[in-house]
Amino acid sequence: MRDSYPDPIKEKINELASFLWLSSNDVLICSYQDLNDLQFVEGLLSKSTPWADWHKLDYEDGKDLGFDIRQIVKESKSKSESRLTGKKAIFSIYGIENIIKTRSIEKLNLYRDLFLRLERPILIWIRDEFVDELAMYAPDF
Repeated sequence: MRDSYPDPIKEKINELASFLWLSSNDVLICSYQDLNDLQFVEGLLSKSTPWADWHKLDYEDGKDLGFDIRQIVKESKSKSESRLTGKKAIFSIYGIENIIKTRSIEKLNLYRDLFLRLERPILIWIRDEFVDELAMYAPDF
């Protein structure tokens, strides 16, 4: 792991953390080059968001991501209603590349609609090599 990092990276992470703090139902697509980059950025982001309750979900082919998301929303609502935590629920979603690989674009559209109704900020992590395909095959996503 890197001991220090350039100020521009720190500024971008802090900017993203501020955006997530202010966000209620935004969906952000974040790209990364490789797993080391993703883990590095996640570590910095986690340190910058002590107020966040991160929910990491990994899409695998055939998995019902919508069910997992609804369960977490139900749990986080009950936690916030009982004021057990003062943390904000944020979803971090991985594996969307699997949907792109199989060209199951209708799944992306269904998930897009679900994401917009969640009233929670969502980060979708996607490898750089799939960003152009996402834009080409699912421009509305």
